[in-house]
Amino acid sequence: MSYGLYVDSSGTLYVSDNTYHRVTKWLRNTIIGIVAAGNGIAGSTLEQLDSPQGVWVDGSGNLFVADTLNHRVVKWTNNATSGIVVAGGQDGTLVIPSIDPTSNIGGSSLSQIGQVLALFLDRTTNTIYLSDTGLYCLTNPCSSQSNNYRVLEWPLNGASAGTTVAGSNWVGFTDTQIGISYGLYVDSSGTLFVADSTYHQVTKWLRNTIIGIIAAGNGIAGSTLEQLNSPQGVWVDGSGNLLVADTLNHRVVKWTNNATSGIVIAGGQGQGSYSVQLNAPTGIIIDDYENLFILDAGNQRIMRYSRGSSFGVTIFGGSNDNGFGTVANSMVMDRSGNLYVTDMSRNRVQQIPIITSSVCIGITSTTVPSITSE
Repeated sequence: MSYGLYVDSSGTLYVSDNTYHRVTKWLRNTIIGIVAAGNGIAGSTLEQLDSPQGVWVDGSGNLFVADTLNHRVVKWTNNATSGIVVAGGQDGTLVIPSIDPTSNIGGSSLSQIGQVLALFLDRTTNTIYLSDTGLYCLTNPCSSQSNNYRVLEWPLNGASAGTTVAGSNWVGFTDTQIGISYGLYVDSSGTLFVADSTYHQVTKWLRNTIIGIIAAGNGIAGSTLEQLNSPQGVWVDGSGNLLVADTLNHRVVKWTNNATSGIVIAGGQGQGSYSVQLNAPTGIIIDDYENLFILDAGNQRIMRYSRGSSFGVTIFGGSNDNGFGTVANSMVMDRSGNLYVTDMSRNRVQQIPIITSSVCIGITSTTVPSITSE
């Protein structure tokens, strides 16, 4: 089972294998994976991982892994047989065979991590952002549980502790607090955007501030244009517009800077599978042609919306026999425009080639592409 994917500039795919406690890499046009981190056995040594989730690769080819049940982030250089702890790592001595937040111990100090649900690597500052909002245990056996409700910024220079850049370790609706977050985005100015599924809003946090500003939603679950309902994926386009996968409203909404309401750019016609509908979208990507790609999880398909279009085209899944299963967890795009989807229910990662000429602005028709399972 995979909770994280990354594709580097050369087209190499990295897959975090939560079941077998490792990260594998798959070179382009190959069907054999290479172990890039971990040894396949859950553990806390520097040769091991325990239920890894998020992965990221920096410009130097170093692999960063959210080593979830070891409560740390580990850097693995190319062809290394062991990792280097770059964040957390104060706990995580237990060997747990699967993700079970009732059986492990986390921490809330700045040198510790509870459970990371999302990460974002800012290459311009060589800093990693961690959504440390997941449930973890305070004792073993687990008699007390907690969440940290924070986003940590951790310099990748050997720092022994991170800095809280959003949230305050306590869940809440004030401008210094956040809830559970499955989506982070950092724009070119260093502004952090946090999708808050608990409070149905997206907040933005300017660099070196401790107060969040509501960028989308009003904190109350609802379906008006002023509201969101359990948002997950977030993206900022080249014009500074915020796009939100408004998951339980079955739509994608665009919020301009300082807006008090959003503009529906996809879905919003009720839960369904028609070309103008979505069903629990979770991930969004915008390519260089300004096409919007949506991981329409409830419909088991990927939709493409050309700029200004009111309806989408299914480019993968849906009624196609090669579609993914009931649980497609995440989606990424490489620099060549290929999409990669984690298909958890069928235990595979699927590569979906997108022909460049078929994704130009204004073109809305497509041929269902061939699929490579990796």
